[in-house]
This record gives sequence, C-alpha cells and structure tokens, in this order.
Amino acid sequence: SKLQESKRVAIMLLFRCGLQCDDEVRLQTIVPYLLTQLADPSAAVRTLALRCAVQLMASLSRLPPADAKVYHDYIVPSLSLLPNDLEELVRLGYAIAAAHLAAAAHEQLLTLQFDLTADPGQGLPTAAAAAAAGIGTLDRQLLSQGSHDKSSTSTPTAAVAAAEPADGSSAQQQQQQRQSDSDSSTPAAAGQALLSQ
Repeated sequence: SKLQESKRVAIMLLFRCGLQCDDEVRLQTIVPYLLTQLADPSAAVRTLALRCAVQLMASLSRLPPADAKVYHDYIVPSLSLLPNDLEELVRLGYAIAAAHLAAAAHEQLLTLQFDLTADPGQGLPTAAAAAAAGIGTLDRQLLSQGSHDKSSTSTPTAAVAAAEPADGSSAQQQQQQRQSDSDSSTPAAAGQALLSQ
C-alpha cells in the first residue's frame, strides 16, 4: 500500500541522513526510532528498519563508554521478538542482522579494550565487560533459536585446554596457542579472552 511504501521511503531517508550525522545522533536518536518500527504491521517495514538500525550501529566509529551497555540493555531486548515473528522475511532478516550486529559489537569491544590499554585511568573495564556481555547475549539468543548447530559454535579453546601437550611445550606457548584459537572462535569467546588477559 501507499502507506507502507511511504514508511519504507522514510526509513531509507532517515538511514541515509544518519550516515551523515555524528555517532551520538545515530545512537541516541535515529537507532531508537528505527527500533520502534520493529512493531510495524508490515513485514517489509520491520525488515528494512532492522537492517538500517544494524547498519547504523555497525557504522559507529566508537562506542562511548557511557553507552557500553547499549547492546545488552537496549538493542538485544528490542530484537527479542523477531526470531518468533510470523513472517519468514523478518526471521531471515533477523538471522542476517544478528551476525552483523555481533561483529559490530565485537569490533567496538576491541576498541574499548584498546582504550583501556592506552589509558587505564578511564575506568573502562566495566564498559568492556558490558560490551562482552552484549556479545554473549547475542550468541546465546542465536543458539537458542537454532540458527547455528553445535558443530559451528564449538570453540577449539576447550579442546586445547583439555588436551595435554605431547611435545612438552611451555605454559607460555600453551597460553599463546589458546589465545590464537580463541581469536578464530565466536565473537563472544574472543571478547572473553581479551577480558581475561
């Protein structure tokens, strides 16, 4: 209908404007509005709003420490009804968006971790932990919806930790091996590995 088409055009215009705005405007104004459109009766509007919100979150250059819990406290709960949506288009859009959102959260967690290393006086451990919790929540939500089978989510870190080294390598080499294995696992495992250092 014309109303649905108008909504889709408005969402696209808002998204394109958001790309020209600074991070604070995207995070505090545009993304919340797009997330309200997830309740729209039209599946096409819901899917487009989801895609645009995720792309704007991924386009943030830096997550402010004050908003470190935005994934855990706001974004993920806002998306919680989408895996059970009646429309397959929305469920498919959610599955794709969740992967991109987890990758964006992981990248922003690494940025917070770098900031913590550069300036330990900023009090960012809490921010980094909150971002890691958001990534973990996304992973658990994906797993509970059956988006990944067990073989794709198993981490090689557990196998490395359980196996005894046959070549008598040192504890430091084992730690480096675990770190490299965790880097290739899920974003949540990588984030937790960074926090444990």
